Amino acid sequence: MSTNKKIRSLLSELIREEMDILDVLVGVTPTDETQHSEEHGGSKMAKAQLFHIAKEAQSLHDRMEEMDNLPEWAKSKIAVIKYALSAVYDHFDYKKHKEDYE
Repeated sequence: MSTNKKIRSLLSELIREEMDILDVLVGVTPTDETQHSEEHGGSKMAKAQLFHIAKEAQSLHDRMEEMDNLPEWAKSKIAVIKYALSAVYDHFDYKKHKEDYE
């Protein structure tokens, strides 16, 4: 196996592990998430969290030049966040695309 494939495999495994840890920390399973959304609307809390994510991401982006040596754990956390946010974004993007063509 080439070095690039090994690195990709390790990163994929790390991301899956990070996502599992995040699920355990917040106590969310797919059925819990659906139930929470139905009982409490869900979008108000999600919008508040997205606001904080956007604010903190912009601040980190603006200060990134100041951080000459970003630690590996920080790079890993950013990769996990990007992966998780992209998955949610893709879900809604596909849902909108599907609605536009129905």
